[in-house]
Parts: sequence; C-alpha cells; structure tokens
Amino acid sequence: VGGNLTLHAALTMADFTDLFFDADSTLLGDGELVFTGTQNSGAWYPDVWINGGRTLTIGPEITVRGGYGRFVRNGSTGTASLVNQGVLTSNVNGRTLFVQTQHFNNENLVQTESGGSVSIGVSTWENTGELRAASATLSLTGSTTTHTGTLSVQGGTLSVSGGNWTHAGTTTLTSGALSLGGGTWSNASTIAISRAMAEIRE
Repeated sequence: VGGNLTLHAALTMADFTDLFFDADSTLLGDGELVFTGTQNSGAWYPDVWINGGRTLTIGPEITVRGGYGRFVRNGSTGTASLVNQGVLTSNVNGRTLFVQTQHFNNENLVQTESGGSVSIGVSTWENTGELRAASATLSLTGSTTTHTGTLSVQGGTLSVSGGNWTHAGTTTLTSGALSLGGGTWSNASTIAISRAMAEIRE
C-alpha cells in the first residue's frame, strides 16, 4: 500500500498473510482489521509491515482485533512508527497481538479482553490514551519520558518496563496487577486502588 487504506468492513488476515505499507499511511473508515493467526510462531503470524522511516496511523473509527498478529518494521534501517487513534484489542483466549515497530504512540485505547494478550516491544513509546489490562497480560517494553495517559488494570496484568519515566496521568486498579520494572518509575499523580486483590509490583 502506497498511501491510505479505507475499510468499511472487516479485512481478515490469516496465517502466512502479509500487508505492506510503503509510505506514510492511515487506516481510514469505520471497519476492522482482524488477525486470525492460529500458531504462536513468527513464521506463521499474519504481519502488517511498515517501511523504515514511515508511519502507519490507525484511524479513530478503526478497530484492530484478534490474536497471533503482528505490526513490524519492513527492512533493517529507519524508524517504523505505529500510531493508534482507534481501538487495538486482543480478544482471542490464549493468543497474543504483537507490536514490534521502533516507535508506538497510543492516542486512544489498547486493551486485552477475553483471555487475549498484547505485547508491545518497541524502542520508544507514548501514551495519551488508555492502556487497559482486562484479561491475561498487556506488556509494554521500551523507553518514554513523561506519561500523561491512563493505566487501567481490570483483572489482568499490565507490565511496563524500560528506561526511567514519570507517570503524570491516571492509574486505576480494580483487580489484577500493575508490574513496573527495568528502570526508575516516578509517580506524579494519583493511583486509585479500589479492591484488595489489586497490587503494584516492582
């Protein structure tokens, strides 16, 4: 794809399928990108490839869902960036949705539900939206500076590790665990824990 891609229905990506974005692009419309990968193996994953030096933006009315799917850089040089303005959710029990670009920016919602997990392994990240762990594990590895978004734990585990960073947003734990590691975490805001089964780990 050399430009924007508009979806008004579901675009389904099964095992061994690839979608390439060669230029700065946006997923537009009100449709869905659905990963239906069945095997936990990199050779099998349905992959969305973003050229180094380019940015793919998930538009505000787009939902990305499923499990065993991956966003990844195409090529060995340049920063491939993924910006989420829509909803990115892993909702298949026992399966994981991966983000393996060099930079990730969440402006809306990334969540786990129905036993699915999300694994974000990047060099740098930003979150002005919400990271919500409602089941299994939402893990984020990489460095940031000041985080102003929402960390929400509603039954799963939200694991954040990387460099030194300051949390200046909102943190809400109803059940599950917020796990922090791999650097120095400073809290400059309020942490709300509403039930005894919620915990913060370092």
